[in-house]
Amino acid sequence: MKYRKRQDVQIDAMQWDGTREGAVTIKERFESKDQSIHFLHSAVAGSFLSIKAIEGCDHHIHPLDWVLRGVEGEIYGVAKSVFEKTYEKV
Repeated sequence: MKYRKRQDVQIDAMQWDGTREGAVTIKERFESKDQSIHFLHSAVAGSFLSIKAIEGCDHHIHPLDWVLRGVEGEIYGVAKSVFEKTYEKV
């Protein structure tokens, strides 16, 4: 069976520009007592955000990816290419 996202559901979303300042803005806007967001940088992986998901695993957000707050308040990341194919601005 095929499914599509409901047209009437709206989410809060913000694209991360890859900077430390952008990470602070996302952290202030999306972080909750249940989910933490951390800015990390390594010589190998570069800069990324790590979101501690409600399920306990870490989601890594790379520059130009999107951070979303879902309908249940959960925070997760979506790759730029997937976001552009799936969501539209309202």
